[in-house]
Amino acid sequence: MKRILIVEDDEMVRNVLRKMLEKLPLKVQEAGDGERGLALLVEERFDLVIADYRMPRMDGLTMLKQCRELFPEHPCIVVSGERPEGINQLEKVFFFQKPIDSGALLNLVKHLLRLD
Repeated sequence: MKRILIVEDDEMVRNVLRKMLEKLPLKVQEAGDGERGLALLVEERFDLVIADYRMPRMDGLTMLKQCRELFPEHPCIVVSGERPEGINQLEKVFFFQKPIDSGALLNLVKHLLRLD
């Protein structure tokens, strides 16, 4: 079973994302900030990371840059109200704008994880 890590400081948004993703054959794990998300990435294996851009302690882009260094083959999705500067320079990092279109996000996740 494919594994996804959601890194989002807003608990309500995290719950919405989890419920949305649980419609797919996935195991979903969560972290409330970038530091915890990065620690989980080092401890466990994930097939995809979905991270908020603006978070306390470590923003999503910084976390994903480190994720790219550790796991360059894994895709990541950044969610934010506006497109973060520097996101286009990261390979396999996709941007998704808030408010989240659940159908479009699920389609992207299915495509990235080859769940079609």
